[in-house]
Amino acid sequence: MNSKKRDIVTIVLSVVLCAGTAFVFKPCDPKENGTWMLCHWAGQAVIGLGGVMTLISVLKFFVGNEVKKP
Repeated sequence: MNSKKRDIVTIVLSVVLCAGTAFVFKPCDPKENGTWMLCHWAGQAVIGLGGVMTLISVLKFFVGNEVKKP
């Protein structure tokens, strides 16, 4: 599997992680008094990490191996 195909797979999986946690597999609803449980904040962390992974994957797709170490 070449580098570009691997980057595309990584982008797709990162987006699925974000969208799946945000829309399909929601961690939990608010309590009756309106506050959130810890599972809500864990889900928010997963969405944030998926977003960062997506951003890094997209940047790697466009930049590739052109960046050289000093």
